[in-house]
Amino acid sequence: MLKSVLTLIALSNLALASSEANDWCWTKEENPATKQPYTSHEEWDNDVIAWKMKSHSNTNIVNLAKAFRLYSKEKAKANSFGHDKVAHCYMGCRLSQSINYNTSDYLAWYKELKDVTDCSLDSHFEQADYVATVLGANAGKDKSIQCEAYCLTHVPH
Repeated sequence: MLKSVLTLIALSNLALASSEANDWCWTKEENPATKQPYTSHEEWDNDVIAWKMKSHSNTNIVNLAKAFRLYSKEKAKANSFGHDKVAHCYMGCRLSQSINYNTSDYLAWYKELKDVTDCSLDSHFEQADYVATVLGANAGKDKSIQCEAYCLTHVPH
């Protein structure tokens, strides 16, 4: 399992590096301000750099492996809520409860970085997704919180 996670992370980092080197990747990314593809490389690059500079927690490979396992287990439930931000909140809460806040915060940040650099209009870079995940991560610091109920009542939808 750990070998699979390490391979996945290595491939993700390779894909991230190659997409950033691809001068045309920005044409396949949606600008969150306009909900349309970016109109220039500079505009896209400024958003990527700003996101990379955003303060975020760090984690380790063991916690990433645990997070992958938990995500695989909880993904269907998160998607069943019918609202993207509630799903983000729920996953943030569950990750924080099961692993720790820092891992949840890091993954919230990394997921949005991946979304803005994956050269795909099918994924969407949304700071609101990060905010919803961190809302859940903060709630998940309390192990007694019922993540589903919390997110359904605290995330506007």
